[in-house]
Amino acid sequence: MFVITEYPAGFILLCIILGAGYAAILYFKDLRKRSKPLLNWSLAILRLLSVFLISFLLLSPLLKRTDRILEKPSVIIGIDNSESMVLTSDSSFCIKHLPGILDTLIQNLEDKFNVKVYSFGNRVSTGFKPVFKDPETDLSLFLDEFINRYSNLNAAAVVLITDGIYNKGTDPFYTARKITFPIYTAGIGDTTVKTDGVVRNVRVNKVVYKNDQFTAEAVIDLIGYQGTSVKLRLTQGSKILEVRETTAPSANTTRKIPFTIEAKEKGFYKYSVILDNLPLDENKDNNRYDFYVEVREARKQIAIVSTMSHPDINAMKSALEGTSNYEISTLSPAEYHSSGKQYDLVILYQLPSITGINELSDLTASAVPLLCILGTQTDINGFNKLNIGFLINGFKNSFSDATPVINENFSLFTLNQNDFQVFANYPPLLSPFGLYQNSPAAEVLFYQKISGISTGTPLILISRTPVRKAGIIAGENFWRWRISSYSQTRSHEPFDILFEKMVNYLTVKKEQELFKVSVKNRIRETEPVEMEAEVRNASNELINDMDVELNIMDSANHSYPFVFGKTQKGYYLNAGIFPPGTYKYSAGVKVGPDFRRSFGEFIVARNSLERMDLVANHNLLSRISEAHDAEMVTKFEIASLADTIKNRPELRTVFYNEIRMKDLLGNPLLFIVILALLTLEWILRKRDGR
Repeated sequence: MFVITEYPAGFILLCIILGAGYAAILYFKDLRKRSKPLLNWSLAILRLLSVFLISFLLLSPLLKRTDRILEKPSVIIGIDNSESMVLTSDSSFCIKHLPGILDTLIQNLEDKFNVKVYSFGNRVSTGFKPVFKDPETDLSLFLDEFINRYSNLNAAAVVLITDGIYNKGTDPFYTARKITFPIYTAGIGDTTVKTDGVVRNVRVNKVVYKNDQFTAEAVIDLIGYQGTSVKLRLTQGSKILEVRETTAPSANTTRKIPFTIEAKEKGFYKYSVILDNLPLDENKDNNRYDFYVEVREARKQIAIVSTMSHPDINAMKSALEGTSNYEISTLSPAEYHSSGKQYDLVILYQLPSITGINELSDLTASAVPLLCILGTQTDINGFNKLNIGFLINGFKNSFSDATPVINENFSLFTLNQNDFQVFANYPPLLSPFGLYQNSPAAEVLFYQKISGISTGTPLILISRTPVRKAGIIAGENFWRWRISSYSQTRSHEPFDILFEKMVNYLTVKKEQELFKVSVKNRIRETEPVEMEAEVRNASNELINDMDVELNIMDSANHSYPFVFGKTQKGYYLNAGIFPPGTYKYSAGVKVGPDFRRSFGEFIVARNSLERMDLVANHNLLSRISEAHDAEMVTKFEIASLADTIKNRPELRTVFYNEIRMKDLLGNPLLFIVILALLTLEWILRKRDGR
């Protein structure tokens, strides 16, 4: 232990000289007149020490101490707390005996190891309570958690107590390859392959439209039913819609059985696929698969009107067709004029055109929302006459390369902030050069950056007039943005979501915009029901001064009232976890004299993954242990793992030095010493009559 300071050592000598000089001036200036030299020297030393300590503290000294730390190796025990652990004949062992065996293992290890216990299923938790209710098993999640917490510590071994069944996450064998410590596994459950019929999955579109016919493809496994004929029923509630029959040609057969369903009315519908005629099946829980489908009123009709072929048009179509919410028509101006069809949005690609295609009077006379894309073939003067709240003045047929700069204050819809960096790396658009002018009601989504300099010139904006909403993309070649999205993220999603949100905002009716409630259509039973709400005033500004009330009602007409919490710009509610079923909600808010309402539905889907497969995967556990210089044991040998781990010669206590720094400036002991020196000096002076 010693004292250090960031100043050179000469400063300490200066503090000593300062104290000595102060004492000399005070007590030795008139030494020949003093008759008590011993007292003078005592007082001088006291003053020297006190002045030295006070001046030394001005150097911000630190007390440096090196501690020798003993760290015992850590043994991490992970216990599978998922539902599958108690769905077989081992349920009694897991509930009655496993907690006691685990306590014995921990007690036998604690003398030489730091023992940490975790339970895992669909999440990782500290400690272990034998409830076995997690509806999913993610073994890789636990292994990743171990890697993150103990990769730099003195970890000795991992003990994994599980049935080896996982139905979420990545293959745990490959996740475990990142671990350099021994992994011991204890196999729970029954490895016997029994006669079983499983409805593994149903492949179906989650959203369809009224009067459509859609296909639901059931994937079934038939194990041990060679030559047996089985029936598969499609039901809606108590109503049987269709019955299909199939035969298993081998002892392990997978079949894909399609059903055709007609979407007659708007709403959420629950369907079930059920396997019948399975007398030898011991696991009846996986004979049924429930799925939900939302039937919407109609797809939104979108017309892309253009006189040319361009990759931008394909990029727009690809972005929108992936959602199934839109029906897209690519038309020439003549085809659009003659169609007589009502569209929810018209996309004008480089129209009006310098080629003379300027007859858009039927569009300008209507209130249909527009999305205008400007480019080298756009007649800018003709575009200015559309009267959509945006003008380009002084255009002289020149263009500039403009890269996007996100406007973080844009409020008409929200984008994922993780995508902002993707947008910043987008290549430039070829944008008309001129003086841009937009109405105060317009909001800019992207500004232009030209030659590396951010400008206040819009690149993409949304304009609102008393007649219509309009979007403007002031540049062509944004097809490169979609390619850039994929090159950066291995997904087209950043561009597709950006374009879809623009289109969705433009196609939403005005009365729907003033009060909007958002919630996921399909929620798993392990997820909380989270909802967001937006309230806007007549000027389309977000407000949240008033309370938004919500009422959720289940299929039995039980009501659950809530009040939204307020956020910076809107409202948020976490309503908690609901049991599986179909729910309707109604939300209301009073804005001035008006009371606005929003209605909707959502479903909470049952998670039956744990019941799908109950055959314990001890082979996986054995492979993991063998790859990590360890072994797999049976459930009855778990307690014996303590001796096995203790006998490993490489597992030993580690000693390391830890350097600690402590600031002396606030040290109370030092303050007391200085005060004592000054007090003693004062007392001696007073006794001598000075």
